[in-house]
Amino acid sequence: MTWESSGRFGRVAYLDDLPQNQNSSWHPDPKTAGSAPVGLFALSILIASLVPPFSHSLLSIVATDTSIIGTSCYMASTERDVFDRAEAHITYRYDYGRNHGRIDWLEVRQGSNRPLIVSLNRNRYLNNWAQIAPDAIREYRAQPD
Repeated sequence: MTWESSGRFGRVAYLDDLPQNQNSSWHPDPKTAGSAPVGLFALSILIASLVPPFSHSLLSIVATDTSIIGTSCYMASTERDVFDRAEAHITYRYDYGRNHGRIDWLEVRQGSNRPLIVSLNRNRYLNNWAQIAPDAIREYRAQPD
């Protein structure tokens, strides 16, 4: 249905009562116009919440006279890695991150076990690690800042 009006600019025709499928793309409902950004935000929150359960996080490290035990969490299960101190190879490693500066860590390896990574940046237990791996800590302390 159309209707016309004459006014200051002459005759103007208006379209009214078009079928719903023809005018829905031209005239979005103001109540649902903001749902796309809200939906994208909710989707990004959902994706970000899936990252922690799939990441491997180290919970604790215990060193005894004969072994080094690393306890970690992966996918809601606790894993324990045991390294024999007499056979384990502890090496100092570092890398320069692009925007993060230098990253320092100790890597404990033994046989086919997954390596145990110990971050040295702001580590409170450097003196303890110096007793366990004196060569690696000496190499770390010799690095220029």
